[in-house]
Amino acid sequence: MSKTIKEIYGEELIKNPETSLLKHYNTVLNKTPDELSVDDICMLVRQEFFLEISIPKAIEILKKDHSAGDYYEYCLLFNLSNINSSLKEYKDDISALINILEIDFKNIVFDLEGDKKDYLESITRLKEKIK
Repeated sequence: MSKTIKEIYGEELIKNPETSLLKHYNTVLNKTPDELSVDDICMLVRQEFFLEISIPKAIEILKKDHSAGDYYEYCLLFNLSNINSSLKEYKDDISALINILEIDFKNIVFDLEGDKKDYLESITRLKEKIK
Protein backbone atom coordinates (compact mmCIF):
# COMPACT_ATOMS: atom_id res chain seq x y z
CA MET A 1 0.00 0.00 0.00
CA SER A 2 1.36 3.40 -0.99
CA LYS A 3 1.81 6.16 1.52
CA THR A 4 -0.19 9.35 1.29
CA ILE A 5 1.47 12.69 0.60
CA LYS A 6 0.78 13.55 4.24
CA GLU A 7 2.71 10.46 5.37
CA ILE A 8 5.57 10.94 2.89
CA TYR A 9 6.22 14.55 3.90
CA GLY A 10 5.01 14.48 7.51
CA GLU A 11 2.55 17.28 6.81
CA GLU A 12 -0.52 18.03 8.90
CA LEU A 13 -3.94 18.89 7.57
CA ILE A 14 -4.83 22.55 7.78
CA LYS A 15 -7.58 23.00 10.35
CA ASN A 16 -10.60 24.95 9.11
CA PRO A 17 -9.21 25.79 5.66
CA GLU A 18 -10.87 28.98 4.46
CA THR A 19 -9.78 29.13 0.82
CA SER A 20 -10.28 26.72 -2.05
CA LEU A 21 -6.48 26.40 -2.32
CA LEU A 22 -6.18 25.27 1.30
CA LYS A 23 -9.10 22.87 0.89
CA HIS A 24 -7.47 21.43 -2.23
CA TYR A 25 -4.16 21.15 -0.35
CA ASN A 26 -5.86 19.10 2.39
CA THR A 27 -7.43 16.83 -0.23
CA VAL A 28 -4.04 16.26 -1.86
CA LEU A 29 -2.44 15.40 1.49
CA ASN A 30 -4.80 12.44 1.82
CA LYS A 31 -3.92 11.01 -1.60
CA THR A 32 -1.12 8.73 -2.68
CA PRO A 33 1.08 9.92 -5.56
CA ASP A 34 -0.74 7.50 -7.89
CA GLU A 35 -4.10 9.01 -6.95
CA LEU A 36 -3.14 12.57 -7.91
CA SER A 37 -5.24 14.02 -10.71
CA VAL A 38 -4.25 16.52 -13.40
CA ASP A 39 -5.94 19.23 -11.31
CA ASP A 40 -3.89 18.18 -8.28
CA ILE A 41 -0.62 18.21 -10.22
CA CYS A 42 -1.42 21.60 -11.77
CA MET A 43 -1.99 23.06 -8.31
CA LEU A 44 1.11 21.43 -6.81
CA VAL A 45 3.38 22.62 -9.63
CA ARG A 46 1.85 26.12 -9.67
CA GLN A 47 2.35 26.44 -5.90
CA GLU A 48 5.70 24.59 -6.03
CA PHE A 49 4.60 22.04 -3.43
CA PHE A 50 6.08 18.54 -3.17
CA LEU A 51 8.16 19.00 -6.31
CA GLU A 52 9.92 15.64 -5.94
CA ILE A 53 6.55 14.06 -6.70
CA SER A 54 4.76 16.73 -8.73
CA ILE A 55 7.45 17.39 -11.36
CA PRO A 56 7.84 13.77 -12.52
CA LYS A 57 4.04 13.41 -12.54
CA ALA A 58 3.70 16.61 -14.58
CA ILE A 59 6.23 15.35 -17.13
CA GLU A 60 4.44 12.01 -17.35
CA ILE A 61 1.08 13.72 -17.94
CA LEU A 62 2.47 16.19 -20.49
CA LYS A 63 4.08 13.44 -22.54
CA LYS A 64 0.59 12.00 -23.05
CA ASP A 65 -1.44 15.22 -23.16
CA HIS A 66 0.38 18.47 -23.93
CA SER A 67 -2.77 20.50 -23.41
CA ALA A 68 -3.41 19.19 -19.88
CA GLY A 69 -4.56 21.81 -17.42
CA ASP A 70 -7.00 22.66 -14.71
CA TYR A 71 -8.15 26.17 -15.60
CA TYR A 72 -7.19 26.34 -19.27
CA GLU A 73 -5.47 24.30 -21.96
CA TYR A 74 -1.69 24.02 -21.62
CA CYS A 75 -1.87 25.22 -18.02
CA LEU A 76 0.31 22.37 -16.74
CA LEU A 77 2.99 23.09 -19.35
CA PHE A 78 2.88 26.79 -18.46
CA ASN A 79 3.08 26.04 -14.71
CA LEU A 80 5.98 23.63 -15.12
CA SER A 81 7.92 26.11 -17.24
CA ASN A 82 7.38 28.83 -14.63
CA ILE A 83 8.81 26.97 -11.65
CA ASN A 84 11.28 29.27 -9.93
CA SER A 85 13.99 26.66 -9.51
CA SER A 86 16.26 24.81 -11.92
CA LEU A 87 15.00 21.60 -13.45
CA LYS A 88 18.49 20.21 -14.19
CA GLU A 89 17.75 17.19 -12.05
CA TYR A 90 15.07 16.23 -14.60
CA LYS A 91 17.13 17.12 -17.67
CA ASP A 92 16.73 13.80 -19.52
CA ASP A 93 12.98 13.59 -18.96
CA ILE A 94 12.40 17.25 -19.80
CA SER A 95 14.60 17.00 -22.90
CA ALA A 96 12.48 14.07 -24.08
CA LEU A 97 9.33 16.06 -23.32
CA ILE A 98 10.65 19.09 -25.23
CA ASN A 99 11.35 16.89 -28.26
CA ILE A 100 7.77 15.61 -28.18
CA LEU A 101 6.37 19.12 -27.75
CA GLU A 102 8.41 20.51 -30.64
CA ILE A 103 7.49 17.68 -33.00
CA ASP A 104 3.80 17.86 -32.12
CA PHE A 105 3.75 21.66 -32.34
CA LYS A 106 3.37 21.45 -36.12
CA ASN A 107 0.09 19.53 -35.75
CA ILE A 108 -1.56 21.66 -33.07
CA VAL A 109 -4.33 24.02 -34.06
CA PHE A 110 -4.36 26.79 -31.49
CA ASP A 111 -7.62 28.64 -30.82
CA LEU A 112 -5.78 31.87 -30.12
CA GLU A 113 -2.48 33.29 -31.32
CA GLY A 114 -1.61 33.98 -27.67
CA ASP A 115 -1.88 30.24 -26.90
CA LYS A 116 0.66 29.49 -29.62
CA LYS A 117 3.00 32.15 -28.23
CA ASP A 118 2.61 30.83 -24.65
CA TYR A 119 3.31 27.28 -25.84
CA LEU A 120 6.53 28.29 -27.58
CA GLU A 121 7.64 30.47 -24.66
CA SER A 122 6.99 27.58 -22.26
CA ILE A 123 9.27 25.35 -24.32
CA THR A 124 11.95 28.05 -24.32
CA ARG A 125 11.70 28.44 -20.52
CA LEU A 126 11.98 24.67 -20.04
CA LYS A 127 15.12 24.62 -22.17
CA GLU A 128 16.61 27.36 -19.99
CA LYS A 129 15.77 25.52 -16.78
CA ILE A 130 17.67 22.38 -17.77
CA LYS A 131 20.90 24.14 -18.85
